[in-house]
Amino acid sequence: MMLRLVGCIFLLLMGNAWAQSTSWTAPEAVIRATREVEAPTTSVPRRLTGESKALSPALQELLQQTYTGTRSGDLVAIRIVFKANVPEGLQPTLERLGGVFETSWVNTAYARLAARQVQLLAHAFEEIVRIEPQAFVDAQSLPVVSQSIGMALPAKLRALQQRAHGGRGIRIGILDFGFSGYVAAGLPTPLNARVFSPGAQVFAGSEHGTQCAALIHQIAPEASLVLASVGDGGKAGEGQVLAAAQWLATQGVQFVNISASGYVSALDGSAPLDQLINQQSATGSIWVVAAGNQALTHWRGAIADTNHNGWVDLGLPERGDLLVFEVTQPRSISIALNWTPWDGHGADLDAFLYAVQSDGKAELLAQADTLQPSGAVRPVETLTRTLPAGFYLLGIRTTRLEHPGVVNVFVSGAAHLSPALSTGSVGSPGTAQAALTVGVAEGHASAVFSSRGPTEDGRSKPEILVPSIASNFVGTSAAAPVITGIAALLQAGDGGHGRAHLERTLRQSAQAAQDASAVWGVLDLDAVQAGLQNGKPNSAKWHQ
Repeated sequence: MMLRLVGCIFLLLMGNAWAQSTSWTAPEAVIRATREVEAPTTSVPRRLTGESKALSPALQELLQQTYTGTRSGDLVAIRIVFKANVPEGLQPTLERLGGVFETSWVNTAYARLAARQVQLLAHAFEEIVRIEPQAFVDAQSLPVVSQSIGMALPAKLRALQQRAHGGRGIRIGILDFGFSGYVAAGLPTPLNARVFSPGAQVFAGSEHGTQCAALIHQIAPEASLVLASVGDGGKAGEGQVLAAAQWLATQGVQFVNISASGYVSALDGSAPLDQLINQQSATGSIWVVAAGNQALTHWRGAIADTNHNGWVDLGLPERGDLLVFEVTQPRSISIALNWTPWDGHGADLDAFLYAVQSDGKAELLAQADTLQPSGAVRPVETLTRTLPAGFYLLGIRTTRLEHPGVVNVFVSGAAHLSPALSTGSVGSPGTAQAALTVGVAEGHASAVFSSRGPTEDGRSKPEILVPSIASNFVGTSAAAPVITGIAALLQAGDGGHGRAHLERTLRQSAQAAQDASAVWGVLDLDAVQAGLQNGKPNSAKWHQ
């Protein structure tokens, strides 16, 4: 359950219909179908025979199935949780079993291992608490039209570029899902580059990273680039992403751009990648992260069934408690549920996916119903399916409820979701306390598809919104590189005064969003340019 920095850790491709309307109503026949579907009364989670207590139920299920996004070749992406520190003998043990050690964080190791060898690993270390599938991260972009970026820099931004000498002396890291077409695009030779997906090449996979690099280069053409490629072109496991982020932190970069989000990690800033960003930001580096494009395909609500119909309440008394979404063309759809409390002592939720047939009847297509013992596993359920165009229903059922909590539902790849709730739709690592999280502006407010907070611990996100300036690469994937490039110019022209001055300049160069969807507001490019005078900081502007 990890990352294909999927489409920067899914290609979260959402149709242009997002920008046409802030609301969507399903056809009446589909609404009628929601009233007719009854919640299953029993569930038999898939389990392995002869299972080890160390293997989480989710992993036991995974080992019996092929789960898109968690496998590389015949290896399964796993995270191994230990009682204390990760033992030194883990890496050689994995290698003897034919596996690959990716990285570690605190008491957790990330690795890839053939399914048939996982049981052997579980018995090799008494210190293992559990082994479970990795979380995944996806790319944050709307559809890319072509390899070349169609962008005309505003005059004021060109003036800033000249005064800051094009960002000369600044080193920028880009963590992405591939850099296909990078050389053909005429982009500068990177200062360093590394791939974290075995068997892959840096200048292959997705074009997504190339698009991000092209935007940064057009804004800060003299800045040096360091490239880290993860995943298989769209999705990546958290182990690869963590390893890439740790490597970038050793490369002397002042900025790191991550146009990706994950939705099966904690959304309160405590996810491993969030913690890494907080740690590295304390040393002076600035991590710029896309907020995500999930505002219209996210729902959030309390875990409750007050009408006793078997489904978690949606608050829609006029219809059944099922979410409705539309797929406008055949594509892969990723459904992720995560809920609080994150320690797993709250609830056990299951997800059921139905297709609405031409006669208005609903047909069960798939279910995510892994048994989740109290406190034993992360509170997550996922479904990934390639679906034809049509209407679909999603029901959420609780089989255990110990403590009140809140559930988030993300349907990546859908054109619409009803009901949709934009609040709380920012994914990790955009939820990191120290991340400079970037959304997309539409006029003086957030674009309808652009994800926004608050985070699960109540913090406002994103920090800033950016108007779209690229004609054929849109979404928050394109917004983050714009801020990264501008920040590099400000840092170069600032003479290296650091993060506090940079953040103050961006804050004072933004106008409050009409919908209060960003902490600082919508970036005003003219105001950013006014922050420098002849290549030096304008102290009157910064300290007013």
